Amino acid sequence: MKKLFYFVLGIIVIMTITPAKAQKVLVTDDASFSAPSTLLQVHKTGTGGDVLQATTGNTGTTGTDGFKVTIPSDNTVDLNNQENTAMKFFTNGTSRMTIDAAGNVQMTGLLSYNFIHGACYIENASYTPAVSFNVYTKITPGMTVSEADGLTISSDQVTIATAGDYKVDLVITMSGSDGNDYRVKMYKNGSATGIPGSNRISTSGSSNYVVLPYFWYVSLAASDVLSFYITNTSNSDDPTISDMKVYLEKKPE
Repeated sequence: MKKLFYFVLGIIVIMTITPAKAQKVLVTDDASFSAPSTLLQVHKTGTGGDVLQATTGNTGTTGTDGFKVTIPSDNTVDLNNQENTAMKFFTNGTSRMTIDAAGNVQMTGLLSYNFIHGACYIENASYTPAVSFNVYTKITPGMTVSEADGLTISSDQVTIATAGDYKVDLVITMSGSDGNDYRVKMYKNGSATGIPGSNRISTSGSSNYVVLPYFWYVSLAASDVLSFYITNTSNSDDPTISDMKVYLEKKPE
């Protein structure tokens, strides 16, 4: 068995060659270490730091360019795309997960929607919409924007800023009389869309709240308008809404 030593700018590259021409490659800055344990091993002296960097003519070649693998002093592993671009993960030749430069995660399958492309809410309210039996009433208090990436707000409606396929999540916390069944619908451009979400008040009193979570999958164009309506399918008793949150998650292109 022979060992070939190459010295390049202070870095030692060792190739261990057996008679059968099998070989292992070691890249290290440690002159005392010469026995790689795998076909390719990169070893750095000290307590931690960068161990691998990959660059191209497009990324540049400085220490802050390209992709780095780092093992810090706490022995964790950092995978760092230093460019203002996405990281993509593939299986079977197909992209399965993407982390964009802003940190949004896109995955195939059920989790293929971005968190979050728009959000708004009504909070700490005591809003009592006047409902009629089986007649939908618009929820009218002005909402507050918490994430304006994909929407704008005008009082009681949401206007879509970017066309695409969306998952719209709605969570309402409300109270009412015992035994009342309340339903909420989402309207797109003035027309009901999707199946309404529903929940029942099981105990009367203003301190007894139920949470109505629901979601819709819907294709939306830029400037489409969303609004939300509520009804009582038991009688005409009004609910009291304390909180309402709306989240928009956009499917990646």
